[in-house]
Amino acid sequence: ANTGKIVLLQGNYVENNVIVNKNVNITGEGNVVVDGNASGVVFTINSGNTVYLKNLNVKNAVNAKDGGAIYNKGTLNIETSIFDANAASNGNTGYHGDDIYNSGILTLHYSALLGKGTNKLIYNEGREPSANAQYNWWGTNSNPSTLVGAGLDYDDEPCDDVDVSNWVVMSVDPTSIEKVIVGNEKTLTVNFNHYNANGVIKELAKSIPSINVNFEAVNGTLSSDVAATDNGVASVTYTV
Repeated sequence: ANTGKIVLLQGNYVENNVIVNKNVNITGEGNVVVDGNASGVVFTINSGNTVYLKNLNVKNAVNAKDGGAIYNKGTLNIETSIFDANAASNGNTGYHGDDIYNSGILTLHYSALLGKGTNKLIYNEGREPSANAQYNWWGTNSNPSTLVGAGLDYDDEPCDDVDVSNWVVMSVDPTSIEKVIVGNEKTLTVNFNHYNANGVIKELAKSIPSINVNFEAVNGTLSSDVAATDNGVASVTYTV
């Protein structure tokens, strides 16, 4: 089947209840924000369709049922995208997948999932769902397995868990500052270009998209309280 292509130019797009019934690639150029405006799921991918999403920032999607931002029944591939402040259930019980409810085949890499996971950020449920969500930043250096979940298939058997292995970790340089003189300046750098491979820290093949990092100083001053990453790295100047 032919695959359509949609390129979104930099900007904010308010979208919800977009039903995808064809093979399509959707790519953002620049800072592309897809704002759900708390008005339902943003994308529903129906079965039999293959969809690629790249370089998108999907936020503020609130759905009263399963799938805050995306309900996937097809084959969905996502890369270098951000999911933030999305929510399934909207207070109703028994619904899951704040970012993605997956009953199809999901591949999600080199992205940032910044939600709290109240209803699980990604949730597998359906006939034979599979979800490979490796090489992503989950807002924590800890194992993100508690942020995802799985229900039952159509035979009431447990679905496969979401694969969150090889998760991205944040490092800080320097880790401590000692023997300094008042008035000295130090550069503080955070780095998201590594991942945890079963306890071994390895270099990431591709950087996650730009995200904001909050800095705080107990003593001294910072050149900025917030810095955006560039190629996975963000820095501020600390004056003692």
